Amino acid sequence: MNDSPTPFRKKARIVFLGVFFLLVCLLYVSRLVNMQIANPEFFAGSGRTYTEKAVIQAVRGEIFDRNGNKLAANEYHYDLAFDQTLLPKQEETVNASLDALFTLLSRQGRADLLLPSLSRNDAFYAFLSQNGLEKDILTKDLMAFLFERYAIDEALPCRKEIALIRYEWETSHKNTESPYPLLSDLDVSLIGVLEEADIRGLTILKRVVRVYPYAGYASHVLGTTGKIHREDLAYYSELGYPMDAIVGVSGAEKAFESILHGSDGALTLTLDKNGRIIDQKVTKEPVAGQDVYLTLDIELQIAAEKALAENIESIRTKGLNSGKALNGDDCRTGALAAVDPRDNSILVLASYPSYDLNTYYSDYASLLADPDTPLLNRSLSGTYAPGSVFKPAVAAAALENGIITPYDRIDDTGVYDYYAPSYSPRCWYYSYYGRGHGEQNVTDAIMNSCNYFFYDIGRRLGIERMNAYCKQLGLGQATGIELYEEKGTLAGPESREISGLGIWNPGDTLQAAIGQIENAFTPLQLSVYMSALLNGGRRYEAHLFDHAATFYRGEVTSDHQTQVLSQAQMSESTVSVIKNAMKSVMEDGTASRLFADYEIATGGKTGTAQVSAKKSNNAVLSVFAPFDQPEIVVTCIIEQGVNGTDAGPSVKAVLDRYFSVGAYAEE
Repeated sequence: MNDSPTPFRKKARIVFLGVFFLLVCLLYVSRLVNMQIANPEFFAGSGRTYTEKAVIQAVRGEIFDRNGNKLAANEYHYDLAFDQTLLPKQEETVNASLDALFTLLSRQGRADLLLPSLSRNDAFYAFLSQNGLEKDILTKDLMAFLFERYAIDEALPCRKEIALIRYEWETSHKNTESPYPLLSDLDVSLIGVLEEADIRGLTILKRVVRVYPYAGYASHVLGTTGKIHREDLAYYSELGYPMDAIVGVSGAEKAFESILHGSDGALTLTLDKNGRIIDQKVTKEPVAGQDVYLTLDIELQIAAEKALAENIESIRTKGLNSGKALNGDDCRTGALAAVDPRDNSILVLASYPSYDLNTYYSDYASLLADPDTPLLNRSLSGTYAPGSVFKPAVAAAALENGIITPYDRIDDTGVYDYYAPSYSPRCWYYSYYGRGHGEQNVTDAIMNSCNYFFYDIGRRLGIERMNAYCKQLGLGQATGIELYEEKGTLAGPESREISGLGIWNPGDTLQAAIGQIENAFTPLQLSVYMSALLNGGRRYEAHLFDHAATFYRGEVTSDHQTQVLSQAQMSESTVSVIKNAMKSVMEDGTASRLFADYEIATGGKTGTAQVSAKKSNNAVLSVFAPFDQPEIVVTCIIEQGVNGTDAGPSVKAVLDRYFSVGAYAEE
């Protein structure tokens, strides 16, 4: 019998094998489809590859002054962190990576930078309580507990260090999904060593740090950046900010946050089973914040801050050496504000004492405890009685309301007895010399700062008309600046009622007319008011913002539009009378000892404001220049500065620097 396969049987076998092979292939294909498409988590679980999402932080815009000098800049720092999400969850893998890191740092002589201490604090005792351990547990017993808790192998050379890191991680770093910071501010050489070692789980994070090139200057204006405050979380969340975003916290950093911040991007990382990045894809491009250019002049600001500090020190030293009480011995603080009266762009906002933004957070506790309150921005939040600087406003109101003419004279007999015997205030001149100024017209009264004259026209004008006019000039009103400011107080029945200090008496109007009683304004407000006088009663919005520009490229995207906030009725004749009277103050009056021979023609008004019976008077001075076409108004207030003219050196230093004359011209 022939057992050889027939051609038919051979063909059937080949067909069978082919069908079987095809079925096997289909089975494998369907399995692969099921794992990769229907069940992609299979691969993630197998540890082959997986993806992570990362934020690409947008570059924050920088801040410049009006001349392009950089005031707030970005500096890049590099930190070492341990990212547990880049490792399998096994304890031995985490421990092995930390051991490799400690070993590497030991060879570099830098292991001490990483090792935390086992401090017995609230977190430590909470940890003991949560784990049923006694408060007086011995260190060796605690270490044994930690070795067991974190499954640290005895063979690891750095097991103690690993235990301390793991303990610190558990008690202080609650979010295990975010990298745990290990070392800050890595130098270039250490970065190279770490990258070459390629230790699993370690990552180097780039961090943008805000730095301020003009250390210690314009600090109150620029402000700080930091984590979002709890009370602001809802606001920033609605804008799409992540909870750990860095935002402007105060000053210009906060005021212009929407311009400076930019928009974060997104990155998708593909990692292998060892946590190494094998692919990355930008899924959303970050958009850098825009640069902000301020109207501030940093060179003028520096001159002002230096001069203010020197001025205050000089007054205090002179007061101490005089041997007299309340003669400036208590002078320690002050402020200065300078604007361009043509549009109220702010040139200087100085407050003394100040601080360094670069060390703000490390110095914060001592700054907060300082009795001289260096954190207070006195140029915007300090409110002070203006003293006689208020008098030009009252004079303008009286002229415009027909109470007086430029030629009318009032005889200052020294004691104003209209309300006698219940109230008879004296002119300051009578208190010093035992007699009055004699007959005074409005120009004389401003030049000599005659209280008697202003008692009389203030009474005749009345508090309602006086205050209505002063409001139009900006006194007791917001200036419009983008930063936080106090509105101040315009003394009168309205403010008296709000404050609950009692009823307004006729005699109070006399004190209000010379800038005393509850009148209190910021240095910036007084500069804005002075500008309104120079502009025929037109009050412009004060502003720090000049323009915004694209980061790095410098293309202007927006700029400031000048706004008129109010218009007081003021004829050309009134403007001329008030300006010329203030010129007389500088050349022949209370400020003449400093400005009579000054290179630039100026106008201004001094003020000596009484504070209390236990403090020296405040010194107040507001000056504009050049006289014919004013470009700058400077107001300085020195707390316990004694006399208005004593604020003169600070104002003069700013004018010197602005016009490139005098002692401060080249500094």
